[in-house]
Amino acid sequence: MTSFKIIRLSGLILVMNGILLLGFGILPDLFLPMKEPLLNWVNDSQWFVLNLSAYMLTVLTPLSILGLYAKQVEKVGLLGLIGFLLVYTGGMLYVGVQFDEAFTWPVLAEYAPALIDIKGPMFTDPAFSIAYMSMALLFIPGLIMVCIATIRAKVLPKWGAILLAVGGPFAYGGIMVPQLLRAPGSILAAIGFIWLGSAIFKDNKN
Repeated sequence: MTSFKIIRLSGLILVMNGILLLGFGILPDLFLPMKEPLLNWVNDSQWFVLNLSAYMLTVLTPLSILGLYAKQVEKVGLLGLIGFLLVYTGGMLYVGVQFDEAFTWPVLAEYAPALIDIKGPMFTDPAFSIAYMSMALLFIPGLIMVCIATIRAKVLPKWGAILLAVGGPFAYGGIMVPQLLRAPGSILAAIGFIWLGSAIFKDNKN
């Protein structure tokens, strides 16, 4: 498979990423309308389904950003490179955390519920807080940098990058962002992903 075909395939991955993000931005409000305690969320029957989808999203996100960068690698310059490295590193951290939320937290909820209490030892432990915050502190600035580089490169739709830059920080802020803001942020970022991905896939220029 040529690099051109791989980049076009990455456009489809971007679209899939956007669709998953769109669903994850809306579905929690419909199926997990609770606020606190967090334990109620984890014990809900819909938790695993939603977080399995979120896990798939975190796996696709670094791949989609890789395709976004590869498509315009000659135009995005140093800003795009630094942004890509930050997003990719933060995205891989998200994969690990989301795996725990989907597969480990339900076990903890049953056998050690105090650990996933929002005021419990895990969330109040400095090491956990640093690790959790490092995802967003790497991913979000990197995403904004990639979007700015995309706008400057003028290879892909400007407004797709703008929507992703505006919505991304709220969509990927995790539990640090209220659901009231995370949902619309996810929708904006999802539209941005789909817009950019469609443009990459439809581009037949070799």
